[in-house]
Amino acid sequence: MRLDHFSPKSPLTYTSLQLSDYIKWKHGNYEKDTFYLFGGVGDPVLWLSLLYKYREISQKKITLVCPEGSEAIPLLYKGRSFDILKSQKEFVDLNSFFSGTFKLKKNEGFAHHMYYGDEQVQNYTQPSVWSGLSNIDMIKSILGLPLDTLPIRPLPSAQSMLEAAKLFLGLNLNVGKTIFIAPHANSYPHKLPDSWWKGAVKNLRDEGYLVVHNAITRPHFSEGGPLTLSPIDGALSVELPISMVIPFVELCGNFIGIRSGLCDLVAHANAKKLIMYPEPKPIADNYEWVRSVAHYWALNRNYRSDATREYLVGDEGLFYSAITDYFKD
Repeated sequence: MRLDHFSPKSPLTYTSLQLSDYIKWKHGNYEKDTFYLFGGVGDPVLWLSLLYKYREISQKKITLVCPEGSEAIPLLYKGRSFDILKSQKEFVDLNSFFSGTFKLKKNEGFAHHMYYGDEQVQNYTQPSVWSGLSNIDMIKSILGLPLDTLPIRPLPSAQSMLEAAKLFLGLNLNVGKTIFIAPHANSYPHKLPDSWWKGAVKNLRDEGYLVVHNAITRPHFSEGGPLTLSPIDGALSVELPISMVIPFVELCGNFIGIRSGLCDLVAHANAKKLIMYPEPKPIADNYEWVRSVAHYWALNRNYRSDATREYLVGDEGLFYSAITDYFKD
């Protein structure tokens, strides 16, 4: 089902202010100069896309703390959303974080997971009380930013763009006629079966497109290394680091993937994008949760992402060529 109702909408001011007031009452003022980001791709992109405004308003020198090996995303915002980049080991007791009793080694600071774990904050994303807020609206409320604050774009370095171009040309891919697919997601609980992706790849290849997908995910500091992703028949596997995602996808010209943190990066690429939200089977299983998540995380709601279409898709394994007609326009 095409998610036309996930088009950009203004957040409800009253609800956002309610959330902001609750956070101030429960957690105190958030006038901090040290921010802690943990793993993943989507959360860091969202927070860093707004921290520039917090930095501007607060006039503070911002220190950003992130896991070792996860510096690639912050570096896309270097000099704009933070001033100093440091390793987590200096600040965070990771054993306490994974045991659910999160502790900072230093009292000063702001850890966004503290807020995501707050039941009342989570209620703002539930379908029974869903009010039109997206995830980025919630972050604005937490940081006390104006609701019309726009997220800034991650900026790949000149070196990353050059390396992406070399990789692209070295694989003999066609500019604007290649599809980058992302069949895997770490946090989304449902997936489309390989048969769906095989059908998509065959259909696109029959139309003259080349198809590639990323062979690895970024390293997860809790797991000790990268996760190897299973290949999709007919698609070329490439090892694409986070720093090269945006320029590589822009050269491809097209992207299709399960909603994941990678999509938060791809949202900023100048390319056509199809984002899939697989529905559970049977349909009643977690259905309202999927609808709520789709509303809350939709790229069009969080980033006003141009050239993006988003779909709820059944997981029965059948691929419908009409979905990819968007690439053929």
